[in-house]
Amino acid sequence: VAQLALLDGPFADLGDGGCYGDLFCKALKTYNMLCFGIYRLRDAHLSTPSQCTKRYVITNPPYEFELVPTDLIFCLMQFDHNAGQSRASLSHSSHSHSSHSSQSSSKKSSSVHSIPSTANRQNRPKSRESRDKQ
Repeated sequence: VAQLALLDGPFADLGDGGCYGDLFCKALKTYNMLCFGIYRLRDAHLSTPSQCTKRYVITNPPYEFELVPTDLIFCLMQFDHNAGQSRASLSHSSHSHSSHSSQSSSKKSSSVHSIPSTANRQNRPKSRESRDKQ
């Protein structure tokens, strides 16, 4: 799972007034990425810049949903086993295994951000069934 910024990178042209459906199709056809939501600044609709950095999630927006440059897009990307992490560089090749092998694994594009896993299964409360057995 990754967050793709629309401020720069291959989808910057869609970030200012483009529609979500075009982004969805371009990401899927060109980069084999599946987009499934938008992480939008709370005050993105205001014409003046805001100091607020709070965001909200829009899941499965309609095709014609308008994008704004500050949007972050939730997407699923192919995992590159050679690099040990999700590849940040987006290539037009659908065969990402061979096209990225010569790139440094420490280089990361500013337009893609990995989302760290926050679920710690050991600290979760036990289910009712496992509590009752004790």
